[in-house]
Amino acid sequence: MRSLCSQPDGPPCLVIVDGVNFLWCRGTLLKDKTLHCPVTVDRLAIVHHLRRVLRADWRHGAILTSLNIRAAWPTDREKYTPGYLLGKDGFECMDPFIPVPVENYTSAEVDACLRFYAENHWLTNPAAHTPDGRAEIIFLADSNPLELGRVVAEWWLAWKFYRPNLITACTVTTHFCSMSSIATATARSNALHRLRHWLEKSKVRLRPAETGQNFGANFVSSDPATGMALVYFQETTTDELNGIILSAKSAQRRWSSVAPLERSKVLHNVATLVRSEAEWLAELEVLDTGKPIWEARADVDACADSIDLFAGFIPTLSGSHVPVPPNPGSFYYTRREPFGVCAGIGAWNFPFQMAVWKSAPAIAAGNAMVFKPSPLTPLTASRLVELYVKGGCPENLFSVVLGGNEAGQRLVNHPFVAKVSFTGSVAGGRAVLSAAANRIIPGTVELGGKSALIIMPDADLDEAVKGTLMANFYSQGQVCSNAARVYVHKTILKEFQAKLLSAVDSLRVGDPFCPSTSMGAMITAEHKEKVQKYIQSAIAEGATLLTDDKPAMFPPSSPLSSGHFLRPCVLANCRDDMTAVKEEIFGPVLTLLTFESENEVIQRVNNRSVHLFSRMVNHYVFQ
Repeated sequence: MRSLCSQPDGPPCLVIVDGVNFLWCRGTLLKDKTLHCPVTVDRLAIVHHLRRVLRADWRHGAILTSLNIRAAWPTDREKYTPGYLLGKDGFECMDPFIPVPVENYTSAEVDACLRFYAENHWLTNPAAHTPDGRAEIIFLADSNPLELGRVVAEWWLAWKFYRPNLITACTVTTHFCSMSSIATATARSNALHRLRHWLEKSKVRLRPAETGQNFGANFVSSDPATGMALVYFQETTTDELNGIILSAKSAQRRWSSVAPLERSKVLHNVATLVRSEAEWLAELEVLDTGKPIWEARADVDACADSIDLFAGFIPTLSGSHVPVPPNPGSFYYTRREPFGVCAGIGAWNFPFQMAVWKSAPAIAAGNAMVFKPSPLTPLTASRLVELYVKGGCPENLFSVVLGGNEAGQRLVNHPFVAKVSFTGSVAGGRAVLSAAANRIIPGTVELGGKSALIIMPDADLDEAVKGTLMANFYSQGQVCSNAARVYVHKTILKEFQAKLLSAVDSLRVGDPFCPSTSMGAMITAEHKEKVQKYIQSAIAEGATLLTDDKPAMFPPSSPLSSGHFLRPCVLANCRDDMTAVKEEIFGPVLTLLTFESENEVIQRVNNRSVHLFSRMVNHYVFQ
C-alpha cells in the first residue's frame, strides 16, 4: 500500500487498484500499457479519466493496493473470470460495457455488475476501506490489450448464478443510456491502436495526433464521430511536388514497358492485398469519414473488385488495324499509348473508392497516378500507396500529395501532368477544367447535383420506402447522387408518408463502429451546421418538419458527445422554388413534393440545371 497524495479532510478516499488481471469495465489504454477504468462505488457510475481524477482535489489521498476478484469465489469456479474490455485512448469519461448484444441486458443488471465488483473488492482488500466506509475505486490492469472479452460471457452467467438478488436490489441509473457493445468498444480501440502502430512504422507523411505535437503541420484530420484529432500533416510544397512527379514519371516509364499480362498479374495481387486488409481498411475509413462500419466494408469490397476488373482489361488494351481497300496490302492502324503521369483529386465522402477508382484504371493502362485526397480524409489513400508497392508496382507509380485547394492547383497545373480526374464540387470542377483547358490536356470531372426520385401511384410502397431511405440517408446523405427531391403522387402521399416515417424512426444514429448503426457522423461540425441551416431555411419558407428536430445527442460521459451527428430529416409540403429543394444539401435531408401527372413531374424533375440521376418507382417497367 502506497500513498500517492494526502490531505487532512475532504471527500471520500480514492483507491487505485494496481495489477488487476480481471476487469469488466471500459478503460483507457495509456502508453505504459496500463488499462484505467474509473468506477465509483456509491453511485455505481463511471466517473473521470485517470488524469482528471489525479488533478482533482482528493483530500483524503490516494491508496495503491491490489484486487484479486477470484479469491472471493469457490475454487471450482475459478475459470469464471472477467475478460478485458478496452476503451478509447484519451477520453475524459468512460462508460461500462456488457456482452453483445447490449439490448439483452438492463441498466439494473449493469449496475449490479459494478456493485459485484465493488463488493468483491471490499471482501478481498481490507486496505481499501476508507475512514467513512466509502471508497472511490480506479481499477488498473497490466495485460495484453488485445485479450478482449474472451470469457466475459461465461463470467456473466456465473455472476448471475452466485449473486441473483443483486439484480433486483439495484437502482436503475441514467448513466448507462450511452452503453455500447463489446464489439463496438474493441473495434474502435483496436482501430486506433493499429493506426498508431502503422504510423510509427510507415513512411507516409502523417503523424499521430495523440502525441500532442503537431510537428509544424498546417492540417489536421479528425474522427467525425468523436471530434478527436487523428493525424497531423503538412501541405505538400512546390519542391516536394516536383520531386513526387519526377519520381512518378520515372516509375511510369518502367511500368509501361512491363508486358500486359504481367501488369495484369500485379494488379490482381493488389486486389488480393486489399481483401486481406479489408477490415483494417474499413476501420480506417470509419475513423476518417464517420460512416458506419458495414458501409465502409462494402466500399472496400467494391474497391478490390474494381482493381480486379481493371486488371482483367489490361490484355484487351490493344489497338486495331483497318485495311485500305484501294491499296492491297495497305492498312491503317491505331496503337494505345499511356498518357504518362495522371493527376487525381478525390472527395471526402468515399476516400478509398476515389483513390482506387482513379488510380486502378490509370495504372492498368500503363500510367502513373499522383493523387490528392481530401485533407479531411487522408488515411486510406496513404495506405493504398503501400499496397500498390507491396503488390508489385514500381515505387512512386502511385503517389499521394497532401493539402487543400492550393496543393490541388499546383498539381493540376504541373507541366508533367498529362491528364486530370476530379471528383468534388461544381466550383472545384470548373476550376480544374479551366486549368486543364489552359494547358490543352484532357480532364474528367464528377460533380455534385440535385437528383430526384419519383413514386408513381402503382408503386410497391414498401419497396419505394426502402429505395427512398437508401437514396437519402446512405452515408448520412453525403452522396452526390442523393435523390433528395422525392416526388410522390398525391393519391398515395398519406400512405407513403406514414410508411416512410415509420421506417425513418427505426434508423439508428450512433457509433459508426456499432454494426447496428444506420447513420454515423457528418464529416465536420461546419458541414453539420450548414445542413442544419438548410433545414431551418426550408421551415422558414413553409416546409413542415415531420421528424424530430432535436440534434442527435449523447451523454457527456460518452466519447460520441463531441461527434457531428444529425438525425434523418423529412420535410413535407415542399415546393420546387425552395432553397432546400433547389440546392445540393449533401446531408440527410429528404424533401417531399407531390404531383398529379407523369408529364408534369418529368418536366419538374428536369427543370434543374444540374442533376446526376433520376429514379422512378412504379409497377410497370416500360411505363
